[in-house]
Amino acid sequence: MSTSGWHDRSLGRSGFATLFGESPTKGRSSFSLTGSIRGTSVTTGGYFAFPPVSDGGTGTPAAVITEEPSQASKSSFGDALPGIGSLKDEMTEEAITQEEEAEENRRKEERRKRREKESELASQGEFEWVRSGGVLRDAEGRRDKVRTEAIKAEIRLQEREKNLAKRWDAYESKWRTLLASNDAVSFKDIPWPLPLPPTTVKELTFEDVSRFLLESLEARTNTVTRRERIRSSMLRWHPDKISSVLSRVIEEDRIAVREGLGMVMMALKRMKEN
Repeated sequence: MSTSGWHDRSLGRSGFATLFGESPTKGRSSFSLTGSIRGTSVTTGGYFAFPPVSDGGTGTPAAVITEEPSQASKSSFGDALPGIGSLKDEMTEEAITQEEEAEENRRKEERRKRREKESELASQGEFEWVRSGGVLRDAEGRRDKVRTEAIKAEIRLQEREKNLAKRWDAYESKWRTLLASNDAVSFKDIPWPLPLPPTTVKELTFEDVSRFLLESLEARTNTVTRRERIRSSMLRWHPDKISSVLSRVIEEDRIAVREGLGMVMMALKRMKEN
């Protein structure tokens, strides 16, 4: 094998030194490297790890370079990441959003408590709740106008029935008092079948008398028929039945009382015929 061929395969120690810029006369401890790695200038101390030479005495060396990042690189690393610079603004916006959500949750809780209170009061008695001015709500918490108006109509009907029953009870009570007494009787002491006590006979019209005697029958709790009401009234107002009352009428009111009695009986007969 020629000498030139050997040099082609192996540079030897002096060859490596020349290749890497090392003086052959200097030791490995003074070895340095100045080069360019990926466009970044690097001048630093380091070490080379040479793989063991093959049995032929030759081999391709491998170089490993380790380097700590500079302080400038560390300081600018965060700035190079996208979005880091606006983190403070994002945190501020997030805090505002959380405050808005908290306020909305507070309002929702107030609405929920209000609905629970209204539901509780309504469960205790929807009529009392609506009568006091409240509004009913559906299962979703929305105002139930239809149901509320229906309750209001029922309340008005119940109030009317209550007033009619009270008016009729007062009429019956006056009759019981009159029959149980032995005192003198005047025209105004007679419990005439009218909503308000009349001052003259002319107020005892057919329309007013019939309305008063029959209106209480409209109550849903009533069990008296129209026929029964007319019959019982005719017995009450018959002259033979109230003779004890007529005998106690004061002299100056006897004509008016008899005329009034006649007006009531005429109305009852007409009601019976109809």
